[in-house]
Amino acid sequence: MTSPQSLRKGGARVIEMTGRRYGKLSVLERCWVTRGRGAFWACLCDCGNRTVVDGACLRSGKTSSCGCLRGDNRPLIGRRFGCWLVISRSDSPRHGAVTWNCLCDCGAQAVVKGVDLRRGSSLSCGCLARRVASLLNLEHGHSRPHRSHTYRSWQSMKRRCTNPATAGFNCYGGRGIRVCPRWMASFPAFLKDMGERPAGHSLDRIDVNGNYEPQNCRWATPKEQAQNRRSSVFVAADAELLRSVALGSSAAAPLLDLAERIQALVPPDSLGEGLA
Repeated sequence: MTSPQSLRKGGARVIEMTGRRYGKLSVLERCWVTRGRGAFWACLCDCGNRTVVDGACLRSGKTSSCGCLRGDNRPLIGRRFGCWLVISRSDSPRHGAVTWNCLCDCGAQAVVKGVDLRRGSSLSCGCLARRVASLLNLEHGHSRPHRSHTYRSWQSMKRRCTNPATAGFNCYGGRGIRVCPRWMASFPAFLKDMGERPAGHSLDRIDVNGNYEPQNCRWATPKEQAQNRRSSVFVAADAELLRSVALGSSAAAPLLDLAERIQALVPPDSLGEGLA
C-alpha cells in the first residue's frame, strides 16, 4: 500500500487520510476546525450518520463509528418508551448524542435523544404530564383552571413553613412550626379535614405555637385571627376572660385604659384602679 501523503499544519506533518476506512467510518475530507493541535476529518459512518473525528483517534482505533457501535446506541426502531414509538434514526445529533424520530400516542412527532428514552427522562411530547395533571385535578377540582381560595390557603401554609424565601418564614418554619405529614403530602386530605374555606375566613392555628394539623386548625374571621396572636394578653374583666386586643369592642374607655396599662407594664396591684 502506498504510504499516505503528508500535509503541513503549522510546521507539523499531517497524514492525509481522505478515502481511508477505520472501522465503520469512511473518511470524506479534511475538516478545518480548531480543536487543539490535531487534524480533524469529516467521516461517514456505515449507519448513515456523519461525524467529525480527530485523526489520531481514527488511527489508534479509539474511534471506529459515530457512536452506533456503543451498547447504549443500539437500534431502537419499533420500540416503545412510554407514549413514544421510535420511527427512525435522526440525522440531527445533539451534543454528540444519537437522536431518534419518535411518534407520540397523541399524534405529535419529535426528535428525542436515545439516552433520554432509555432512562425514562422522556415519556411523551408533554401530553402525558398534562393528562396526569388533569386527572389529579378531577379528584378535587380546586387547582385548575383557577386555584380556589381553599387550595391557595393550603399552598401558602406549606410555603411559610418550608420555604425560607417566603415572607414571614421566620414566624412559622423559622421557629419550628411544621405541617403534619398528612396535609403536606395531600391537598384532598387537607380538604377532607378542614372543608371548604368560608368567605371572609383564613386558616388559623388555635395554639399559635402548635403545628398545622387537624386538631389545631380552624377557619377564622379576621377578628378571631387578631385575637389569637402571640402578642395578645389575657386579662380578667367582670369575671370574663378577655384578650387585650378585644377590649375595645367589649366596653369602652376604662377597659381601653386597662389595655394601655398592660402595654406600659403597670404593676398588677394597680390594674383595677379606675374600673369601678
